[in-house]
Formats: sequence, structure tokens, C-alpha cells
Amino acid sequence: MLGIVSKYKVSLPVELLNFFRTLLYIETIGKNTIPDFSLGDLITELFQEKTVFDFNAKEAVADSIKTLNDFRKLAFGFPKRMDKLLNKMINDKFTVDFYHMNL
Repeated sequence: MLGIVSKYKVSLPVELLNFFRTLLYIETIGKNTIPDFSLGDLITELFQEKTVFDFNAKEAVADSIKTLNDFRKLAFGFPKRMDKLLNKMINDKFTVDFYHMNL
């Protein structure tokens, strides 16, 4: 990957470059320790073990829509809740119960 970036003069974020460098160091250490070590094979094997083959796109979209809807409700409800809270504080009808547990 670093070779491709260098060859085609692609600019990447520093964090991504550091990630690739780290992978390169891991690959080097692995090959010095275990001659037939291959980071690519290891990553491929891990992804194949962890990949969910019964991925349901409709379910994923429905879950995403539900999550976005929850965020929308939270965002639109926040000003009203904040207004109620501030009114209680202003009118001295606001209390805080504090319980300490072995502090």
C-alpha cells in the first residue's frame, strides 16, 4: 500500500500512513520470527472467520432508519426538555439527590 501511495503521489491522512507503517512493522517482525508468516493471510483468515454470511440488507437498513429516527426525536425533544429544566431551576423547583457509595 505504501508503494502505491508513493508511486502515484497520493496524499493520505497521517493517521492512515501511521497505520500502514505499523502493519509493515508487524509484517517485518512476524517474518523475522516465523519465516512463512504472512500478515495478509492472517487478516484474510480473521475476516473469513468473523464475516457474517447471513447479512440481511433490509434489516440493516431498517435498523439504520430506526437509529436515525431515534436521534431525530432526541434532537427535536432536547430544546423542550432543556426549557423545562431551566424553568424548574429558575423557579427553585429543582432538586438534586446525591448518594455516595463508599467514597
